[in-house]
Amino acid sequence: PTPRRPAPISIDPMGELSQAASLRGHRGGVNCLAGEGDTLVSGGEDGTVRLWDLGAQRTARAMVAPGAQAVNALAVGRGGCEHFVFGAAGRDVFAYDLRAPGVLMREPAVPSLGGSSDEVGALAIDAAGEHVAIGDDSGEVRVVNLDGDSQPPELDAAHGSIC
Repeated sequence: PTPRRPAPISIDPMGELSQAASLRGHRGGVNCLAGEGDTLVSGGEDGTVRLWDLGAQRTARAMVAPGAQAVNALAVGRGGCEHFVFGAAGRDVFAYDLRAPGVLMREPAVPSLGGSSDEVGALAIDAAGEHVAIGDDSGEVRVVNLDGDSQPPELDAAHGSIC
């Protein structure tokens, strides 16, 4: 079945905001959220990434992080990689292909985009879906080409860990 789209949100600065949904499924704390278009994903201490069906207010798919490590950063693909969800656990970044069959995905399509020097805390995809930026606790930001071409230069430590 096709997921129902949630109603558009209109924020009245003088009005009160109300909770639209409560999504439950993780077996522990939720560490990160990412969204793009109709896609919302969450990553948790339980070592899973969950893709949510917002209309039904339930998990549509679950993805297990390599080693079932806590998921600390997420990004939803865009542009040429809109069918991927990127996640980070520890120093590793991985990607799941949402075109793969099944509700539970145990193996990522891309098991590693290379290790970072410290724990990854942030991921971002450019609008064209050609690069992923990976920020870690050492202050380093790596930019990785998703098309397999040469990697752009690393952006060196502009600040120390904020943890």
